[in-house]
Amino acid sequence: MHVSHATDRTIAPYNTAYLRDDRTHLYEEYDIDRTRDDGAIRPETSERDAPRDVTARREAILSFYGHRCGRCLSPIAATTVDTDAELGYVYSLATASGGNDGNRDDDRASWALENLVAVCEPCYEVCSIEDPDRLDTFDSAYRDAQQFPQWLGDPRVAVERIPLSGRELWTREQLAARGSDQPNFDPEPRSESASVNERVATTACLARETPAETAIAFGEHLAADAWQPMPTEQRLTEQWEALEDCERASYERRAADWRALVESSFVPARR
Repeated sequence: MHVSHATDRTIAPYNTAYLRDDRTHLYEEYDIDRTRDDGAIRPETSERDAPRDVTARREAILSFYGHRCGRCLSPIAATTVDTDAELGYVYSLATASGGNDGNRDDDRASWALENLVAVCEPCYEVCSIEDPDRLDTFDSAYRDAQQFPQWLGDPRVAVERIPLSGRELWTREQLAARGSDQPNFDPEPRSESASVNERVATTACLARETPAETAIAFGEHLAADAWQPMPTEQRLTEQWEALEDCERASYERRAADWRALVESSFVPARR
């Protein structure tokens, strides 16, 4: 399993290529106009909208990410024709920090290629839904998203999905307890830390305000628990099944209380 020894929390200890790769060649290769990085203005509403070359931008980003989701690494495609892959979406990191409301910095252009991440629909919802009252209003694709991000993904969207069941909630707490005695593993958010996924984690109600490094570590610990051939202790699955019915029921009630979870330490309240 991957073990991080990074001390600078502004630099991802995994797959830094997504942060450092030069995407400038994509502008010419896909005939993308840089002057449209800021999007377009709708004349009737004066609201900012996607640029006219949005299709080319989407194709460029999906190709750049190898047609894999930047959060969970599941295969994604430009269309659903003749493929079993998820439909690919483009998530704007600039939008996550207010990119379309006129409050964003000039260097955070919503449609600039360096600010775009290719994601599947479930992960797009995980990163995008800000209001817990809107859960299940239109769709529930977020339920299909992995709870934890993959360490080979883009660390800027390495956020957690809120626990959807008592078992997931209990497992998350157990993973935090198991990792608390290991170097570079911080199970609790630290306000003074500057994580590369901070913009997404502080605006998505489905994500815990956790440094990207920690979100990845949870997933690694969960994978190790499931796949190690000779576990040194009882697996989490077995421990969960061994709980009393009343204990499992208690966790189920907590997981079902969306508002309480969003307003608790599990996820940040909307700013």
